[in-house]
Amino acid sequence: MEDKAIQHVLIASIERPPQPRTTFNEESQVGLARSTSEVGQLAPVHLYRRGNTLRLLDGARRIDALIRRGEQTVAAIIDDRELSDAEVLHYQLVLDCQKEHLTAVERAKAIQALMQESGWTASQVAQRIGISPATVTKLLAVLELPDEAQEQIAAGTLGMSTAYAIARTGDAEIRAALISEATNGHLTRSSVSERNRSRKSKGRRASRGRSLAQGDRCVIPLCDGCSIVIGTPTVTLQTLSEILQDLLKRICGLAQDMQLAEAAQALARKESFP
Repeated sequence: MEDKAIQHVLIASIERPPQPRTTFNEESQVGLARSTSEVGQLAPVHLYRRGNTLRLLDGARRIDALIRRGEQTVAAIIDDRELSDAEVLHYQLVLDCQKEHLTAVERAKAIQALMQESGWTASQVAQRIGISPATVTKLLAVLELPDEAQEQIAAGTLGMSTAYAIARTGDAEIRAALISEATNGHLTRSSVSERNRSRKSKGRRASRGRSLAQGDRCVIPLCDGCSIVIGTPTVTLQTLSEILQDLLKRICGLAQDMQLAEAAQALARKESFP
């Protein structure tokens, strides 16, 4: 953003739409209000125009601190461009990621919202906000966990690496049991990953133990000469739909420009959270 003159704006006139960061540390805010009282507002907030209204782009904590002190105005830099919702979210996400102020869940939800607003793929978002595609993939995977688990991640009672390992567990009942163990301090990321590998290994051995004749397979033709082979012909359409929906969720979390072989490896291999 180019250099602009600092203006003093009435706080009451500023619209404050939802920000990527949804929670503030109360102790930190009290300290910021105190320091602002002693030395003043050291950095201006950033605003942008939406029609005839000024909206907050960056500086929610500073405005909160000024309100706590009873201040009526805030020093601000105003961007006169008409920014789209996607541009606003992109700017806020880049800024907050650089400052590392967002919780992992807040960052994941902001990335998901940015993908929806902009139409960008996970790989494109990663490039534009300056983090690795693997990190984006893992953050988005955690959003598949129930709200209670996401709250525990935000509270720090469920580690992000452990949460990602649990998110890779396909069975909802097993996920719930793993989350309960992890939040009670009885489970780590490595132990979750080991259990996942053990279940997959047992599944592969059981599959090898069954010799499927050609007649026991169901081939579903797709476009461009592709097809899906189902090894269990007794699977119902509902079960098949659930399996494919789960696979699609996991695929959507990957960089969309991956080759199929690379994507298959990414879905199968163990990756630690950075």
